Amino acid sequence: MGAKKAPGSKLAGIAIFTAVTLFVWLGIEAFQRFTKRDLAVIPPEVLNPLTPTLDKEVFQTIKNKKALPETEAASLKPRHFKASGGSTQPESATVSAQTTPVGTSNENPAANAVEGTSSSTGQAPSSSEAIQMVTVEGAEFKFTPDTINVKSGQKTVVTYKNTGKFPHDLVIADLGVKTEVIAGGKETTVEFTPEKSGTFGFICSVGDHEQRGMTGKVVVK
Repeated sequence: MGAKKAPGSKLAGIAIFTAVTLFVWLGIEAFQRFTKRDLAVIPPEVLNPLTPTLDKEVFQTIKNKKALPETEAASLKPRHFKASGGSTQPESATVSAQTTPVGTSNENPAANAVEGTSSSTGQAPSSSEAIQMVTVEGAEFKFTPDTINVKSGQKTVVTYKNTGKFPHDLVIADLGVKTEVIAGGKETTVEFTPEKSGTFGFICSVGDHEQRGMTGKVVVK
């Protein structure tokens, strides 16, 4: 009969197994501790602008931008057209035709007849037909300029440029004017005709940008 193993040898085996297991566990813990990376802390000023009020208009805008390539989306800037002389021309061309100086011949007399402007008579366009062009830039956290002067009853076209890093918009609540929320480096246009005189405030409605100073005023005379 073979000799029985002493109880001490079993205990020694258990001790060795326990020691090896403990050594492996400590090695794993040390590896995880030295290779662990802290999560990046995103400051509130970065997170706040990324939570705009997603109304239906803003949601549709974001959806369209995701669906279109950037080069194609950039070409979809609003353009206003007006029929002139049986053809469709950009409105800017129509304005140029209306302001032809007296004594300057016009190569398209038919267009003059449609627009009601004759180079031979030198009739100037009425003030109600003139278009007021305004450009406003928005950045963190201000508008430039922060005061806009326009005339009552005249069509006004505002070109809004986001020169900052965060999304911004421009809202004139009292006049019912609101641009889309645009990313940094983008621009958009909105047109309106102020029918009442006075001073009206405009803001950026994204996040807490209004509280941070993105405010201005429109003076209608």
